Amino acid sequence: MSKLKSNFIYNAIYQILILIIPLITTPYVARTIGAEGVGTYSYTYSIVLYFMMFALLGMNNYGNREVSKVRDDKEKLNRTFSSIYYLQLIVTLIVSIIYIIYVLLNSREYFTIQIIQVLYLVSVAFDINWLFCGLQKFKMTVTRSAILKILNLVLILIFVKDAEDLNKYIFILAFMTLLNQLILWPFRKKEVSFIRVSRKEIFKHLKPTIILFIPVLASSVYRTMDKIMIGKMANMSEVGYYENAEKMLNIVLSVINALGTVTLPQMTYLYSKENLEEFKRIFKKSISFVFFSVFPVIFGFLATADILVLLYLGEGFTESAVLLKVLSISLIFTSVASIIRMQLLIPRGKDKEYTTSILIGAIVNFIFNMIFIRRYGAIGATIGTILAEFLVCFFQCMAIRKDINLKEYLPSCLKFFITSLVMFIIVYFVGKNMEKTLLTLVIQVTLGVFIYCILNYKYIKSQIAMFINRKKGVVNNE
Repeated sequence: MSKLKSNFIYNAIYQILILIIPLITTPYVARTIGAEGVGTYSYTYSIVLYFMMFALLGMNNYGNREVSKVRDDKEKLNRTFSSIYYLQLIVTLIVSIIYIIYVLLNSREYFTIQIIQVLYLVSVAFDINWLFCGLQKFKMTVTRSAILKILNLVLILIFVKDAEDLNKYIFILAFMTLLNQLILWPFRKKEVSFIRVSRKEIFKHLKPTIILFIPVLASSVYRTMDKIMIGKMANMSEVGYYENAEKMLNIVLSVINALGTVTLPQMTYLYSKENLEEFKRIFKKSISFVFFSVFPVIFGFLATADILVLLYLGEGFTESAVLLKVLSISLIFTSVASIIRMQLLIPRGKDKEYTTSILIGAIVNFIFNMIFIRRYGAIGATIGTILAEFLVCFFQCMAIRKDINLKEYLPSCLKFFITSLVMFIIVYFVGKNMEKTLLTLVIQVTLGVFIYCILNYKYIKSQIAMFINRKKGVVNNE
């Protein structure tokens, strides 16, 4: 198996594990602490998440990219790592102090919760995932994440029994996030060493990280700010409905993000070596995979959301079904934009185009949130999210149109859309005439997978054959 494929698999597992345990615990937590408790956690976490983003700036993408450039030169690697990490440490300390002041001056109702969540900011100080991503070392992160996520699940099941245990639930999540970062440090010694660097070397990274931070901050308007605005303009139960609908979508996005994360250093390396043929080949395969995987998920959610949410979250979260259906539409725009960003824009240093697209999306989303959330609650936020994701995808496509002929990808896009639509029609009408039970959901999912695989038999067969041939060494150009 090629290094790129193995890294994708490792990082896909890693990204899924980040969300799979919360997805397992979600129905349990939904029934123990309720919609208001889930909403309170989501609302307060959204606030501390903003401080975490400011602490990290654009470090994840920037650090990943810069490490990948110098990974073959040990001296440059040590210097790059040291200077970037020292900057991260300085910024995190400043932001942490500001957060504590904010909590002391502004928090009354959620004071204890927000003090507990200081642990999230401490975890940022020890976050060096960007180093291992840049070095394309994903196996250790998967092992670490698997163990800790399972431990996280066990602790929640043991200590969270009812709505009074909300603080315990939040402490477990925050502490395990910190532990997740600390465990990477023993592995760091094998890869890089800290060296003395000048202030100039440290702060030379500030401007480029801020440039990459701007789109992170802007995109948070229609990811994190949504929940804060719902909490302020509606109520905590609406935040809870929105939070759980979003969690169910994020498992799909985690796989797409995994593909982008592992290919970013590879695409940066190929572009720096001017290997444009391989550069374009990887992008073509990636975008085809996105179309193949995302369309059936969208139509699958549209067909099964009512039963899925009822069985998974319980009757107290039935409103999440409508949100899940509407939000699922945004998956195609988010996924395509993610691949373009991580494989074409960031590796080639097109930070301005990336930033502009995200800013436009953020502005549009904020405007529509102000208009619709007060009137329609969480459903109003989904409208703004879809429009924002569409605009981001559109402007990023425009940014690469001179380098990549997007028209050549339309046939595969149309093909997977049509086959997914056919699958949806059959699955929807089968479920429509059945009771909302687990058996119905199993039948729908099984039938949907079978129909989709049959309709796309040639594509699946070609991918399996290609994998087997490369496994045997017939093709080794990856």
